[in-house]
Amino acid sequence: MITDQKTQNRLHADTGTELFSIRQRKEAVTRMLDILKETPECLQVMNHIPAYAMDGDTSEWWKSEESENFMNSLLEVMESYTPDGYRFGPKSGTADLYGYWESKTGRTTLFHLLFSLESGYEWGKGLSHEKTDAFYKEIKEKFHEEGFDTDRTGCTSQAMYLVKGKTRLYVHPMEISGYCETLHIPQITAIL
Repeated sequence: MITDQKTQNRLHADTGTELFSIRQRKEAVTRMLDILKETPECLQVMNHIPAYAMDGDTSEWWKSEESENFMNSLLEVMESYTPDGYRFGPKSGTADLYGYWESKTGRTTLFHLLFSLESGYEWGKGLSHEKTDAFYKEIKEKFHEEGFDTDRTGCTSQAMYLVKGKTRLYVHPMEISGYCETLHIPQITAIL
């Protein structure tokens, strides 16, 4: 049990344990609602999930943008209750097993991510100009829709950085890599 020092709200979770995997959205959302059940935030969102979606794992609602946004909102609430000396996010070495982990830096931990992409780029050959233009255009559009900005400072050719808060990811047709805030990991994973 975690008790928030400021609000005295109790979370039904322990530190140092895997609480849920964001790869199973329904289970992650259900677990977060259970962890947050004694908080005012839970009361505000408890009826947000349609009744038919709770009946089974096959409901299309769990694959919707609405459920993704709901999960991201719950992740933000979970992060806001991070105890001092801990960070909320994926377990070291994973991108999906979330919990409250001991940390000397606390909540400000950034994760180094590397997403390998299959864009048709071949080392030494590259992509045609048309495919390169289309690649960067698509990446820029998809990430802008989710609130990311692009930055070309220090970039040559068409390369760019995706920026949101403290997240800064370098984009190349072979990979997207860089440092990322915990809350942006599920968002980026869903986009890609």
